[in-house]
Parts: sequence; C-alpha cells; structure tokens
Amino acid sequence: MNEVILAYSRLARQLPEVERARWRARVQAVRTRPLSREAHAQSQSVLGVALACHLLSSASGRRVAPEELRYSMNGKPDSPGLPQFSIAHAGELVLCALSMHGTVGVDLEPLVSPRSLPRWLAVFDARERAAARSARAALGIWTTKEAVLKAADGTLADLRQVRVRGRRVEFRGRRWHCRALHLGARVIARLVTDEPVTRLTVRALPMHSVLRA
Repeated sequence: MNEVILAYSRLARQLPEVERARWRARVQAVRTRPLSREAHAQSQSVLGVALACHLLSSASGRRVAPEELRYSMNGKPDSPGLPQFSIAHAGELVLCALSMHGTVGVDLEPLVSPRSLPRWLAVFDARERAAARSARAALGIWTTKEAVLKAADGTLADLRQVRVRGRRVEFRGRRWHCRALHLGARVIARLVTDEPVTRLTVRALPMHSVLRA
C-alpha cells in the first residue's frame, strides 16, 4: 500500500525579510544550487522546504530540520532514511507531496491562455500534441512530464523522453502512475509515483504554522 500525503500553503506575498533570511541560511547551507535572489521566488522555495520538513517530522515522529536534507546534482531533495518527497510552487500555491512507499513527483501550473503554450508543445510528441486540444489538456501533459522528471531525478533535457498517454506514463523504460490533483479551478496539477497510490490525504496548512519550525 502506498499512502501519499499532500500538504499545501498559500503565499500571497513574499515573506518578511527577517523570516526569509533565517530560512534562507538554513536551506542554502545544504543545497547544490543557489536560491533565487528574487524575493517572492525565494519565499516560495523556503516555504516548500518548510512543508517538506513538516511532513517528514510527522512521518518520522521526530523533528526534521532543513539542514538534514540532501540535494542531487539535478536539485532533487531527499532526506536519507525517510520517505521520498517532492516540492512544487506556482503563483500563490506552494505544495509538498510525501510518499510513504516509493518515489514521488509533483508539479503545478496556473491555467493560462493557449497563446502561452507553443513553446511547451515543442517537447510533445505527435500523440501528445494531438491530445493537447486545449490549454487545460496541454498543461496536464506538461505538468505530468515535469512531475515525472522530479520523481526520476531527470532534467529538462529529458522532457521529450517522457511519454504521456492519458494516465499511463513511461520514462526510462519504467511505467509511472499519474493522477490529477484538484487545487482550484485555475490550477493544473499532477502527482506521479512509481507505485499506485492507494490513499491520498490532502492537507491545507497555514503558512505561519509551518514556518515556526
């Protein structure tokens, strides 16, 4: 059985500088890549880490600090010996998915007009382009590809290699399991795992309670 817990918070504006600096120092100390210098993007990143630490602490029964996280060369976060997790953010939403068994990836995008999609269609194959009949459908394929890369520790150069066929997804000779997440009418989000999800729990967490850790 594979239970996945999805926690999310809303970030309407950038974090106060004092709080952002406190978390920035803790997060940047172990990252392989520098955080964005843009205040809102930096706030999204540290809130995502705070959500991950919150879920890892709950799953392990002990306090997990951001200094314990490790990052691959491609930027995939991990906490050795603890469940796998994945972080995503777009607009006001910041979320983290934690899988009790196996690998997980999550991605989301705001619903945009079709005029914003052609650059993404370049990484779709013929069947994916045929399935991308609307902005919603195209973004569903895009976020699925991104979620798979996060789960598999891939890079953007691998986007073309991810094959999306509805809920069936293939990458690197493996089948991945995909499901849509319902987080709002103007948000497209996908969850990908290497094992079927038997239970999905969604938690909305106040931002300030998550950052108190």
